[in-house]
Amino acid sequence: MRKPFVKRLAYTAGIAIFALIAYSIGAACAQKARSTENKQQKQQKAAKVCSVRQARYYADWLRALVRAERIRAWQDRSEGARQAAWIMSKAQYALVQAKVDSDPKALMDPKKRQLLEDYYLLLLRAAHQSRQGVSAIAEEKGSRLRAYISPVDNSFQTYSINIPGSYDPAVPWPLIVSMHGHGWFRPFQGHPAPGYSGAFCLSPQGRGSTDYKDLGEDDVLCAIAEIKRDYNIDPNRVYLTGSSMGGTGAFHLGVHYADQFAAIFPIVGNADNLAWSLRWGWNRPFPGRFHSLRYWLQESHTARAFAQNLFNLPTYILAGSGDTIAPPEHSRFMTRELRDRGYRVEYREYPGIGHGGFPSNATNEGLAWMCSWTRNPYPRAITWKAAQLKHGKAYWLRMEQFARPTEFATLDAKVGDRNRLTINTSNLLALSCQRPTALFSHGKDILITIDGQNLRIANDLAPDHWLTLRRDPTHGWQEQIKVSMPTLSKKRGCEGPIHDAILAPFILVIGTQSPDPAMNEAWQREANSFADEWKRRNGVPCLSIKDTECNADIMQSRNLILFGGTSDNAISNQLGPFFPLADITTPLRAQNVNLDREDIGFMLIYPNVSYAPQRSVVMLSAHSPQAAYQCWGRFGNWFNWGVFDSKKYFDYAVYDARSASPETMLLIGWFGSDWQVESGS
Repeated sequence: MRKPFVKRLAYTAGIAIFALIAYSIGAACAQKARSTENKQQKQQKAAKVCSVRQARYYADWLRALVRAERIRAWQDRSEGARQAAWIMSKAQYALVQAKVDSDPKALMDPKKRQLLEDYYLLLLRAAHQSRQGVSAIAEEKGSRLRAYISPVDNSFQTYSINIPGSYDPAVPWPLIVSMHGHGWFRPFQGHPAPGYSGAFCLSPQGRGSTDYKDLGEDDVLCAIAEIKRDYNIDPNRVYLTGSSMGGTGAFHLGVHYADQFAAIFPIVGNADNLAWSLRWGWNRPFPGRFHSLRYWLQESHTARAFAQNLFNLPTYILAGSGDTIAPPEHSRFMTRELRDRGYRVEYREYPGIGHGGFPSNATNEGLAWMCSWTRNPYPRAITWKAAQLKHGKAYWLRMEQFARPTEFATLDAKVGDRNRLTINTSNLLALSCQRPTALFSHGKDILITIDGQNLRIANDLAPDHWLTLRRDPTHGWQEQIKVSMPTLSKKRGCEGPIHDAILAPFILVIGTQSPDPAMNEAWQREANSFADEWKRRNGVPCLSIKDTECNADIMQSRNLILFGGTSDNAISNQLGPFFPLADITTPLRAQNVNLDREDIGFMLIYPNVSYAPQRSVVMLSAHSPQAAYQCWGRFGNWFNWGVFDSKKYFDYAVYDARSASPETMLLIGWFGSDWQVESGS
């Protein structure tokens, strides 16, 4: 009975095994067929990549496009001109990424040939659309590279923007400003910008490795303005974040422009000069005539010194205990300062983590916390500190004039009931205030108590109108219209020191009038040296002309950097009588210093009184070619950081052959708020 069953079982098992073998063979054949088909498809796709000859044509076409779009972008400020700047930046990016100008064998790489072809097809369409007046030209998928023209040097400054796929222009959207880390001065830093669902992301170039200070901070603010111009951005949901140098930028812009952001998220950033001193001994105090000046300048560059400005700006700080590049003391000291003030701050320090390498949840938590806040544009109480007028705007208050140079100015204000406003200041001669309807009843007088003095101000002007109050020695604080004004006064954009002249539109004016050809050659050499350094840092040369080419239109529209004194430069000779050189050198003459020696040189900044008092003039003067040598670079690097190379923190200086730093200058100083030596420092 068992044998037939066993036979049937064996027969069934054999069939099953045979079927399994047949299936395996069939599957293997099918896999082989699919593999062959995929290989053929890849070969066909590879065959579609353009030839080297075609790629050369694309590269030449992109170069020509760069030249054409640059000219079109400079023609005016129309929408088409703005699009031309975008197209030009994309073409340049393609050429740089393909390395066609730096690597003779670059086009042997099919990926680079494909990149050139892709950008050729994209920009051929975009350029045609732009010339036809199309508002939404063809651009890259994902992050888009764009550029704007900087008024400082007419250069094209790039930025990268990532637009959320569900963007609806009828709804205001949040903007996350993500700042890149240190990359020296190579182009296109920050591109491609990170992508976040539900928010725009902007990644500015920031003029390269500037710590997002000076030109770098202006670049970030300009890029934000560009995005707001093109898209419906919620002004109360703009956020700052970045790692390494980007974290430094988040701290710096946060404390100086806190009224423009909803929250910040610095990651391993530089926030406190004392951290460098503690870890590496940088910039430690030592006895000398410039000890207090060094301390003030160092404090004016450190975010921790302005921590009080973050009273309305929530801050999330991320650091690693093992960081040897930006030691955690930066973040610890800043956090301690904010906590001592009772401000909204979250701090996360990961043990053993260095200058990066955080788990993804660490950054995600910081981003989520940051984006949970909405800006309050009208806080009832304000506390603010500034070292320069350009950093003196605090929501609905604004510093207009300092009383003394090389000192911080502060203000504390609080809105009370029934249109009452209390303000306490230090080192201020003038301030302005708006009267937003969220805080004041329009049409009713405002009762202001400022530094213990009571004023009644009519509130009949527009709420966003800036009402200026000024303090004079006789009557104290009054409305500015009731106070006599000095002939000259330091203002935003024209307040010094010398270095600030190159943070606004400027031009080099090279002297050619010396009877000594060697002197003219020396000034040309120094101007060339300045221009070369500018190009190294900014990618383009700055504007420069001969003194004989400088006209009234130029002097009214730009700051002037005059290479050559009154005997060497025609413009210096024309403007020089307005400069208080005799007052500057009085202390040296009292010490019987011979100022006629060949190794003596001068430099100063002063308003262009004759043509444009709101513009600055910097004059570099020397008695010999030897004294002119390296005149701009003599200040050196006082703070162990290349961002501040040759930065001139003073309004005027007198130097000789032994001068290479502030300690070795014969004299340095600052004009007072009225541009007079007597009221200065």
